[in-house]
This record gives sequence, C-alpha cells and structure tokens, in this order.
Amino acid sequence: MKELITNLLNALDEVFVKEFPGRSLLIYHVGRSSLVWKYGFQSATRDVDILTPDGSESDREMWNKALAHFGSDTTNAKELGVYLDAVPNMLPWVPNGYRKRAIRVVGPWRSIELFHLEPHDLIVTKLRRFAAKDRQDIQQLCELIEIDPDLVEQRLESAYYLVHPQYEDSDRESSFANLRKLQQFLSGDSTEL
Repeated sequence: MKELITNLLNALDEVFVKEFPGRSLLIYHVGRSSLVWKYGFQSATRDVDILTPDGSESDREMWNKALAHFGSDTTNAKELGVYLDAVPNMLPWVPNGYRKRAIRVVGPWRSIELFHLEPHDLIVTKLRRFAAKDRQDIQQLCELIEIDPDLVEQRLESAYYLVHPQYEDSDRESSFANLRKLQQFLSGDSTEL
C-alpha cells in the first residue's frame, strides 16, 4: 500500500515540476493512508487524504491541478490504484497549530513538501466521524505509541475554539463523547473503542 501512495506522490511531483516550475506545495497527509505510510499499518485504502490547502491562490491552483490529474475518477488514479482526496480543514476539525507540530516527510520530491500530523492531532481529526475504521485506526495507533489523553482533549478543545456556533452543539458534543470513549480505552476501563 505504501508503494501505491509513493507512486502517486512521485507522479504528482512530476506534474508539478512540469506545470509549476520552481514552485512547491505543502501537503498535509491525514487519514488511514497516512497511518499506512508512517506506521506501516496493513489496512487497505483507495484514497490518499490531503487537507485542502487554504493558503494562497497559487496553492489552490496547484491543488486543483493535482485533483484534475489524480482525483477519484481520473485515468491516472485508476492506473495507480489510489487517488487524491481533498479533505476540507473544517470537516475533521483540525487542531489549532497543527502545522507547527506536523512532521516533515523526507522524500525525493522537488515540488512537494509532505507532512504528517503529530499523532495527537491526527486522533482529533478522527473523533468527529468516529466510524468503525476511525476507531480501528485510533486503537491501532494507541497500541503502537503512547498517547496522552489529556493532550488529545486539549487539542480537541483547540479544534473547536473558532468553530462557527451552528456546528458547535452537535459536532462538539459527539466529538467529546467519542473522546470520553478513547479516554476509557486508554485508562484500561474498556478493551475497545
């Protein structure tokens, strides 16, 4: 699976080098595919989730070109076996300051700067939806590395700090209810999420 993701990133880099010479794009890799890459998860996924750049017009132009070449229904994605998926920053409620804590991935790319979210930040992005695969991803991550439940709570608070009030009640309530399940799991009061 990591090889498929690498092939996609390499192909994306080639497109950017040709179409945007001398420019580069910061890419924040999230979701299951980032866990496959960084931690060697054996889980399969068909999409490579990337937080949608919210920077300059130039960044958005590059990102739109990336989706045009490697989005879900493109010929390139079908040939590669994986596709780029745009994840708006507001959908997983990314913690404030995540960019400063993100870990840069060293690679051969000339026009891509790839980053993985710090593990506590990544967990926060999965607490809102908390589908079965999100719970499985979180549980596997907790079994691999030490997760501080208080830090996850702080990061979740920061994710909702500037959220529009219309989303606050239901989304915030369910995200924090899911956090409580995670805290019970981490304390040993529950064997599953």
